[in-house]
Amino acid sequence: SFLFPICFFLHIYLVAFFFLMSRRPPRSTLSSSSAASDVYKRQAIDGTLNVLEAALHAGVEHSVVTASTACVYFDFGARGVGHCYTEADWSDKQAMYDNAAWYGLSKTLAEEAAFEFAAQNQMSLSTIQPPLILGEMLNPVLNTSSRVLLDLMKGAKPLIPNECKAMVDVKDVAAAHLLAFQHRSQGRHVCIGACPHWAEVAGILRRIAPGCAVPTAINPELPPTSLGAPAPERTEYSCNKLESLGLVFTDLESTVRETVESLVRLGFDSPQ
Repeated sequence: SFLFPICFFLHIYLVAFFFLMSRRPPRSTLSSSSAASDVYKRQAIDGTLNVLEAALHAGVEHSVVTASTACVYFDFGARGVGHCYTEADWSDKQAMYDNAAWYGLSKTLAEEAAFEFAAQNQMSLSTIQPPLILGEMLNPVLNTSSRVLLDLMKGAKPLIPNECKAMVDVKDVAAAHLLAFQHRSQGRHVCIGACPHWAEVAGILRRIAPGCAVPTAINPELPPTSLGAPAPERTEYSCNKLESLGLVFTDLESTVRETVESLVRLGFDSPQ
């Protein structure tokens, strides 16, 4: 009936809205206290289950939930260099708790809770695991992911971080949700477009925005490892599941270019 597309897009909106609202809790909770842990977990778990319960009562046949690669490779480098992360990998909950990594822990617990709910209620469920999301910005509010690129453009730090970072285009994340829904593809779906070293990203910025203040020297010190392979190595991953559904990832330079164009258009910075 004509109500189906309305229910579907309302469901996608609600899940996406909760994801955006829970990407980062209030700054006042950023501590190693149990109270901070509870805030993170309650926001993620309760919000996810509330949306899934509403979808169940509305008769939604298949749900797609935005998770995160923080649910996949938040293991503080324990799997070492060369490990290829797939949907079978889960982040280390005990290590995240011990290191007060509440965001990653809350996202992991929320995804687990979603699958438990789906199993208990015979619900068909997909989850999508994106990393840092870049690309065209529609919202005039600067988001956490785009701020990372803006800081590099503006030379907020004098040296390029000596590490690789997994990232993906926002259009590809949207397409992943749609493909998972259309194919009723159950389970997890790793959604990573590229994992460049920050020096490669800096080089792209200098080509497309030659007036920007991006640094040229790489920090000789390696940052501590929390996500994926130990720095400065590239995290290996497989997106075969999404690619088998027809997803073709946007090339890195196009993603960076569209992010920069959005930042300039919205007045956050000018490369000239």
